[in-house]
Amino acid sequence: MLHNPLIAQLIPSLDPANRAQALKLQVADAKTKAQLQVAPFRKQAVAAEATQVPLDPDIADLADNFHLSDGLARTLHNVMEARAKTFETDILTLWERLGASDDPSETLRAEMDKMMRDRFMPKCKAHSIINEFCQRYELDLTATKGLIDAFSVRERDHDTDTERDLEKLGVHMEHSSARSKLISLKMKDIRAGCNIAAVWHCCSDSKKAHKSKAKDKEPPLDG
Repeated sequence: MLHNPLIAQLIPSLDPANRAQALKLQVADAKTKAQLQVAPFRKQAVAAEATQVPLDPDIADLADNFHLSDGLARTLHNVMEARAKTFETDILTLWERLGASDDPSETLRAEMDKMMRDRFMPKCKAHSIINEFCQRYELDLTATKGLIDAFSVRERDHDTDTERDLEKLGVHMEHSSARSKLISLKMKDIRAGCNIAAVWHCCSDSKKAHKSKAKDKEPPLDG
């Protein structure tokens, strides 16, 4: 224990009453010295807190709802600073995935790892519209999941109009006898942001019509 040497030397020569008072002075002196030693660190902590950027309100709400630690929330804030373009969609996706998780903190760590490795797939803004489209044309589960993921990438990386793209895609669905297979074949083009043109050389009926026209144009054989 910290103590004042002068007081310590006097204590043995004092009567009981004064000795008790001297001991109190020694304890008080030790507390004062301890406070003086801690004070600089407290000032540093206060200064650091004052200069720290406040958490984004949306991140603070997420952290409060799922009882995330301050450190985890701060890490998410730092990660999201580099994702301004997709911030809104990313946060909505995190709300959904953390809400479905038994361990929101661990799920968030995994999702942030995907973000930092550019493997994070946010929920597409037009998710419900795409899902309705898949149900309308009775696409199988693989094609449905693939189309939603493809449009998520298309929406994130390219300046496209999802509703307009689906209208064009619907034309091809109407003329295809193997719709799920068609989606699987064109998944790469959709993800890459390629134009879904009105004429997309993929529908069997279009190919048949093209061959038929070519055949009609052939000159007749001389008999």
